[in-house]
Amino acid sequence: MFRRALATVTIPLLLGLFSCADTEDTSVAREAVSPSHLLLEAGEFELKVTASPFELRLERNGTALLRFNSEALQIGEVAVQDPKFNYDPYGLYEKIGLYREPEGFAWRSVVRAEVQEATNKQAQLALLFEGEHRAMLRLQVRGSGSVEAFWKPEDGSRIGYMRVRPRVDGSEGFYGLGEYFDDVNHRGKLRAMQIEIDAGIDSGYNEVHVPIPFVIGSRGWGLFVDSRRPAVFDVARQDGEIVEATFGTGLGSGEGLRFHLFGAARPLDVTKLYYDVTGYPKLPARWALGPWIWRDENKDQAEVEADIDKLRDLDLATTGLWIDRPYATGVNTFDFKKEQFPNPAAMIAKLHANGLRIALWHTPYLDEKDPATQADLTEAQSQGYFPPQIGPRLNKWGDL
Repeated sequence: MFRRALATVTIPLLLGLFSCADTEDTSVAREAVSPSHLLLEAGEFELKVTASPFELRLERNGTALLRFNSEALQIGEVAVQDPKFNYDPYGLYEKIGLYREPEGFAWRSVVRAEVQEATNKQAQLALLFEGEHRAMLRLQVRGSGSVEAFWKPEDGSRIGYMRVRPRVDGSEGFYGLGEYFDDVNHRGKLRAMQIEIDAGIDSGYNEVHVPIPFVIGSRGWGLFVDSRRPAVFDVARQDGEIVEATFGTGLGSGEGLRFHLFGAARPLDVTKLYYDVTGYPKLPARWALGPWIWRDENKDQAEVEADIDKLRDLDLATTGLWIDRPYATGVNTFDFKKEQFPNPAAMIAKLHANGLRIALWHTPYLDEKDPATQADLTEAQSQGYFPPQIGPRLNKWGDL
């Protein structure tokens, strides 16, 4: 039902919001092809659109799932792009450290929208924003309940940020966005898509190890922004009826922003539409899904083997054991210190004999001051393993 609604009647209307193919012509001077008021129905879905003031409502059985108005797409204007400025948008929401907003910063909304091209599968819209910013939006249906969008400014030289902020139901829950340790439902949360220093928790940063810019509404919709740039999702935190996804596009603003809108009768089915775009995950090994045991800073081999015996004596349902540092001759030297682990092969054999898999603690760092790592450090430097630019150092050993 959702595929039919999008494929046959809604594409020319969603144009003001979504797009997916590059084009050089972004002028709003081209002849428009869209009417000013539309009410389209297809089965249980319907799309109501008003061109002035711009509003789009995606509804199912008379209930709005997502609502877009002139502030649903916004450009973060700056006086001039600065290649030395950090356009991480987290500081726009939480004032931390020495953060400052870029000079001349202001959010700019849509003031006029005109449909340029439309078929039953794809369409293109020209947008005029406050501040005389012009942009192209192109929409293409990718399958049942799946729309790919590409939003590209005509000139990105005065843009530092781009954001998508649809209105939602004030009572629904929001899921996805990757790994977090406080709540599964993200309503009322601010979720960064990158590690943030001094984020107000015990560790000093926000522990965002597996961020995914994909949010699911409990009433059956999904939004996936296909971007690796720094981002923040304000999930109905400032306004209980707005989900706001802000991306620090910075010097890449002229490249545009690509995102996907999904819809399904059941929220769980939205994940399939996401996998259709990104690829399906592999099923982990059965042992990887069982309980693992970890001891902070293992003492030695005798301690590890004693843990193995105790786990099996108590018949605890355990499938893996993780050995923590320090156990190696240096930071990430991929060996065992003989004084602590005189016979690691025997220890690993005992783990396997007891039905346990083994994992070792590693990080992408080398200790620049440790003689044991100098050969590895020289190899890494000569082979270009260090990225040309890095963020804040989160360790005491060396660069990433």
